[in-house]
Amino acid sequence: MKIRFCFLFAVITAASVYVSADDYPQWRGINRDGIGHESNLLNSWPDQGPTENWSVNDIGIGYSSPIEVDGIIYITGMKDKNGFLTAINRNTGKVLWQKQYGPVWWKNFPGARTTPAFDSGKLYLFSSTGRLLCFNAQNGDVVWQLDTQNTLGARNITWGIAESVLVDGDVVYATPGAKDAAVIAVNKNNGSIIWKTNLDAKSAYCSPLLVDYHGKKILITALDKMIVGIDAINGKLMWQTPHKVAYDINANTPIYDNGIFYISNGYKLGGKAFRINSDATGVEELWHEKKLSCHFGGLSYKDGLIYGIGEKGNLYAIELKTGNVVGSSEPYVDKGALILADGKLFCYGESSRVALVKFDGKNFTKYGMFSITKGEKEHWAHPVVSNGSLYVRHGDFLMSYKIK
Repeated sequence: MKIRFCFLFAVITAASVYVSADDYPQWRGINRDGIGHESNLLNSWPDQGPTENWSVNDIGIGYSSPIEVDGIIYITGMKDKNGFLTAINRNTGKVLWQKQYGPVWWKNFPGARTTPAFDSGKLYLFSSTGRLLCFNAQNGDVVWQLDTQNTLGARNITWGIAESVLVDGDVVYATPGAKDAAVIAVNKNNGSIIWKTNLDAKSAYCSPLLVDYHGKKILITALDKMIVGIDAINGKLMWQTPHKVAYDINANTPIYDNGIFYISNGYKLGGKAFRINSDATGVEELWHEKKLSCHFGGLSYKDGLIYGIGEKGNLYAIELKTGNVVGSSEPYVDKGALILADGKLFCYGESSRVALVKFDGKNFTKYGMFSITKGEKEHWAHPVVSNGSLYVRHGDFLMSYKIK
């Protein structure tokens, strides 16, 4: 069957990617805020869960999530200690192409970690061994690559680099964690280095967020022992604040709104909110709340409320401005990840269960739940909602479910 590739022009300005409204072109959605831009999704599921459209295996093992742009799904996986990038037809589940891109993390919890980013017909990813790559999205051919370990002295970390890169205009941002290049900006067209942030800090499993603060583009990310704000134009360190956490795991992308950002950590540490000062040279801590201790399951943010799953599996809704917990739930899926779409939370946890949950401003209510039976090992990949489908990855399987 002849496949027609028609890729939309994708551009990130400030913290947004402009593609089809229902597409999901990068880690944690169009704006990296844990939101799927969908409407008219099912309000409840039957006892056995939503209808499975298809499943595909042999994508390689891993914990990364898929993205979807213009009817094509892209996802990474590991086979025989090497990373593979796979393109899949979203309607049929047919594999369109699969390309190897070099060694990935295989020591403890082996598998691919990184979710690719789509921009202007290209795919960008940062492998768990520090290779930054650009691919042609139509056929998977490598356009350029940069080995940050050999060229910059990038340092790997306990469980392997797990950053999903961010693309803005002509720039790709990555965190090699080298002694004099903690964060870098690279020309997306040829892989040449634009700037390096001269800071001796390692990466910490965090995928950064780009914000517009009073006309300044600031890259906010967490490193091994601190949270930093970096001038996205020149790489200058604008501010840093200590943030020492257990095992140096700062795995969640920050949430941001109107000068306030929030980050949550596991191991009973909970979350903290900070306000950026007027000239963006420093931050002050606003509040610290310990109930939402989100290990690496991601956070969703909408209408002033942060949503996340704590370490015991309870869902929480917290006001960004105040830190007030306005709602909590029983542990539907155990510790896990979530995505918010059409006013509904799609939760996937270590128990293998997937739940559909709504929050009415006071209470969480479950409207369906089923178990993932395909694949092996940990249920850690983040769920994705895109174009009327729910995607769940487990091991070397990717499943698509009809939710519209």
